[in-house]
Amino acid sequence: MGLSDEQLSLIRQLSEKRQSYYYLAYSLLSNEADALDAIAQMTLQIVEKIHTLRAAEAFPAWSRKILVNVCREFWRKNLSRLEQKNTRECLP
Repeated sequence: MGLSDEQLSLIRQLSEKRQSYYYLAYSLLSNEADALDAIAQMTLQIVEKIHTLRAAEAFPAWSRKILVNVCREFWRKNLSRLEQKNTRECLP
């Protein structure tokens, strides 16, 4: 399925607003590499789900919500890895 001109325009906004997305991701993850990975994952999800967006005016809030959810998932995965690492270190 192709993207409409309006959808392509919204996706271009991601590039224009990349600094604000980076600040949000970094503030949630406190790690530059994870923040950049989260932005890449957010971009992929937006491209895949742009057809579900009902109103173009909602794009800024919608995209930030996707980024926050991606960051939460990164945080959960990292927490799980840290817990596993700490458990292994505590074992004799």
